[in-house]
Amino acid sequence: MNKEYSTMNEVKNQMKKIRNANKGNTCSAEQGIDLPTVAPGQLHAAQYQLDHINDTEIQDYFFLVTRINEKEKQCEVLSGSMDGIMAGQNDIVLPKNVLGQYVYLSLDMMAEIPQENLG
Repeated sequence: MNKEYSTMNEVKNQMKKIRNANKGNTCSAEQGIDLPTVAPGQLHAAQYQLDHINDTEIQDYFFLVTRINEKEKQCEVLSGSMDGIMAGQNDIVLPKNVLGQYVYLSLDMMAEIPQENLG
């Protein structure tokens, strides 16, 4: 099995877990909390966004952590946007109750980044 297929299966499994959690939880995600450790399933802003909070053009984005590589202090993330109306056919739109508005995740925008880059 190639790595891309394996990764997509992992993303699908993670999204299935999120959907199942959403079914049983009608509350919005808790926002603005301090998360002491980065873990799969968490939504994070980039540290750059937090360092430039007055730059409104970059505040619409977030990242869903899908996997952690503790040894290299890296994490795999999917890029997301708070502007759900801009979602394309390959994106996953999350229900309004997750973050208080429709948001989306871009499956084709997966990347591995240093954990320290997440806010």
